[in-house]
Amino acid sequence: MDMNKTLIDCMQLLRRRVRNEQGLDIHLHQADAIAALLMASRTSRDPQTHELGERLARLIEADEPSAVAALAVHQAESPPDTVRVRIYRGQRVLG
Repeated sequence: MDMNKTLIDCMQLLRRRVRNEQGLDIHLHQADAIAALLMASRTSRDPQTHELGERLARLIEADEPSAVAALAVHQAESPPDTVRVRIYRGQRVLG
């Protein structure tokens, strides 16, 4: 997938919001960073975080529709209600 400035800016904004709201530390170089950001935005209670997650999903869909389909299948298999939160070295981790 091509990473352009708009996509990276959106990911950085969403990453900051998720870190401040939920205490999750998601790094952009992680292989599953986009999926983790989308999952965290779905579990957030803040409407602005939801909007950023939707914007990220639209940007990804415009770039690679097959990646969005794969993410949708992954999210359908594990709904947000069954997400476990673990503590690893003082950080909350989804999984």
